[in-house]
Amino acid sequence: LTTPKGSTESDVRAILDRAGQQVSLTTRHTGRSDRDRPLSAFNAALAQLADDEVLSETDVLLVHRGGGVTTEGSSANVSKAEREAMRDALRTIQGQGVEVVVAIGHADARIFEPEQHKKVVGFFEATTPTAGAAWILQELSLIHISEPTRPY
Repeated sequence: LTTPKGSTESDVRAILDRAGQQVSLTTRHTGRSDRDRPLSAFNAALAQLADDEVLSETDVLLVHRGGGVTTEGSSANVSKAEREAMRDALRTIQGQGVEVVVAIGHADARIFEPEQHKKVVGFFEATTPTAGAAWILQELSLIHISEPTRPY
C-alpha cells in the first residue's frame, strides 16, 4: 500500500524484485497523497483493505510512503489520534493473519512507540520504505534457509 505519486514505489519494487518467483506483488494506492494529513489517506485505504478478499491471499503487507511525514515538533503533520487509528487498522489486518511492515516517512516518523513493538506480534516498523522492503527479503531468506531438507 503506497501513495499514488513519487519514486518510492519503484525503489521498493526494485528491491522486492530481487526475490524473483518467491514474491508476487500486488500494489494498492491510497488514491490520494495528502501533505497536510498524510496518514488520513492511509487510514481510509487500510479500512477498505481490511474488508478486501485479497488479504486471504496475502502473507505480508508493506505500507510505505517516502518523506513528508512528521510526528513531532512544530512541523508535525500527523496527530496522535491518526497514529492510533492507523495502529487499530493495522491490528485488524494482523488479526487476519497478515504480517505488517510499516515504512512511512523516515526514522523520526514512528507509528508505534518503541515499547509497543514488544507487544505486537507480526509487526515490523522500518526506518524507510526501502529498509522495509529489504527486511522482507531478509525474512524470506531466513525462511528459505530454515526449511527442513529432505534426507538423501
